[in-house]
Amino acid sequence: MRSVLLSRAQKARATGEQAPVRQQPSVVAHLAAQAEHAIERADGKASALAATATAILIFAAQGLGTAHPGAAGLTLLIGAGVCWVAGIAALGAAIFPRFAGSPEDAVWLHQFPGKHDSATLSSVLSTANADPERWLRAQAEVLGRIAMTKFRYVRIGMALLGFGAAFAVVGLLLG
Repeated sequence: MRSVLLSRAQKARATGEQAPVRQQPSVVAHLAAQAEHAIERADGKASALAATATAILIFAAQGLGTAHPGAAGLTLLIGAGVCWVAGIAALGAAIFPRFAGSPEDAVWLHQFPGKHDSATLSSVLSTANADPERWLRAQAEVLGRIAMTKFRYVRIGMALLGFGAAFAVVGLLLG
C-alpha cells in the first residue's frame, strides 16, 4: 500500500532509476497560445456582431418605408445609416487576417509555396529548429499585434454602431 502513495520521483529514487524530468512550459509558447486564443475570440465577436448588425439594419430599413420624418429627422437617420454601415465594415475588417509587418523570423502558412521554394523552406525551418525560443518570440509578437488590431477594429465597430443607434432613435423621435 505504501508504494501506491509514493510519487514517481520517490519511486525512482528508491529503485535507483533516474527521476523523470518534468518539462517546464515555455513562457513564450504560453504567450503565443494566448495571442492565438485572443485572435479567435476577436474573430468570433466580430462575426457575431456583424451578423446581428446587418440583420438589424435590414429590419430597420424595411420599417423606414412607413416613417415620414422631417428634415432634421431624415438627416439623423441618414447619419445613423452611414454610421451603421461603417460599423459593419469595421467589424468585417476585424475578421480579415493581417500579416504585414511581420519580422523576418515569423513563418506563415500563407507564404508557401508562393514566397518560398523548398530549399528556402528547409532553410527557414532549420533556422527555426536551431533556436525555437527566438522563433516563438517572433510568432508571439506578430500574433499579439494581430490580436490587438482585431480588438481595435471591434471597438471602433461597436462605437460606430452605438452612434448609429443613437442617431436613429433621435431621428425617429424628431420625425
